[in-house]
Amino acid sequence: MTVSDFLKLASSCTKWVRISDKHTGNDIIAINPQIYDWRMLSDEILDQTVCCIGSADEDVLEITVCMIAEKGGVICEN
Repeated sequence: MTVSDFLKLASSCTKWVRISDKHTGNDIIAINPQIYDWRMLSDEILDQTVCCIGSADEDVLEITVCMIAEKGGVICEN
């Protein structure tokens, strides 16, 4: 499942979605898919494979992705 696939499903709920990088632990973006047009996110983010889906708290769904390094090397594995 890609980030794009997940956001299509999440757009029917009212929760915020936080996307974070598995390797660094850094947040990439947090959006409310009902308010923000998530299709405006870069393809680099939308095409990432979701590694993990969880609930950060009662109002936030968290998805974790493995971002690819700028030089083309994979910095973490699923």
